[in-house]
Amino acid sequence: MAHHRIALNMKGVPYKTIWVDYCDIEPLSLKLDAPPSTTRAGAPLYTLPLIQDPSTGATVVDSFAIAKYLDATYPGGITLVPEGTDAFQTMFIDVLPSLLTQHLLLLHITRIAPSLNPHSEDYFRRAREMHFGNPLAEIAPVSTHEALWKQAFEGFSHVHGWLNANGECKVFFMGHKPSWADVALVSVLAWLRIYNGRESREWKELMTADEGRWARLWGAMEKYVHRDGGEALP
Repeated sequence: MAHHRIALNMKGVPYKTIWVDYCDIEPLSLKLDAPPSTTRAGAPLYTLPLIQDPSTGATVVDSFAIAKYLDATYPGGITLVPEGTDAFQTMFIDVLPSLLTQHLLLLHITRIAPSLNPHSEDYFRRAREMHFGNPLAEIAPVSTHEALWKQAFEGFSHVHGWLNANGECKVFFMGHKPSWADVALVSVLAWLRIYNGRESREWKELMTADEGRWARLWGAMEKYVHRDGGEALP
């Protein structure tokens, strides 16, 4: 579940999702005159998410830049990046991969590929096999899955410890109001829910872990976790 889609739902801004194959990201970005999000080996790298706002004509790339754009352009309702928190929000997004997402990506890597359409699946396989130097099935064999889940689980507990500094009964990083860091966490929860299902061992373990922290966060944010048209997660 993409950060920016949750952000759009929180802002109440209507939108339409257009799915793009991996191999079509760069041509589409060039067509829309969207800037590269970064560089790789000195060459521009075009990535998603990307939004094009018909009301302003703006094209914005990168989840955090999209969040700040939405705050500036649609200031009503929830503020995604409260004033004075840019550094904190950026720092949290930077540490999230080492705490959670890199372990979860490896744990699910062989399930991600077949969930894609054929063009994207081929691109995904080739890119990951080139990056890791192994066939997809050997990047994270089944024998490593328990250790990867344990590392991710410990990452969640680490974040729980940070949030406890806010005191009891406060679900979000900013206390009683959600912000971009909470969007990032809920995106991870939604991704886990999509790939494992609500009846999975992983989901049930997480929903009861850390004094019910993640169940409370999910309960508070689930109303924003839907696709355009209001389609909820299974």
